Amino acid sequence: MTEHEAKGSIEELVEAYQTARSAYMAEQYLDELVARSTLDNYLAIIHQMKQHAKFHELDVSLYINDIAKPEFSGLMEVITELRKTFKDKDALEDLEEAEAKIRQP
Repeated sequence: MTEHEAKGSIEELVEAYQTARSAYMAEQYLDELVARSTLDNYLAIIHQMKQHAKFHELDVSLYINDIAKPEFSGLMEVITELRKTFKDKDALEDLEEAEAKIRQP
């Protein structure tokens, strides 16, 4: 990831994450998105990912799993909705793991 990309807006990071050509770069962008996620923006990030032209279930589920913690309680509703539509087995497993993280005391 270049310094410019690392300092870009959340929107630019989502774009870079969802269009990355290598797994290594996708992971770098995902790590940066997770680091910048707050109680104020995580739902907007998920929405932006879902609206992206190159939407992939696994991109969203990896992000959700990485940010999942009890403080992000709004994720439970998102996870419930996504489980109704997602088909990818790995993405569904990520959502299950995220749900377990949120429910931990």
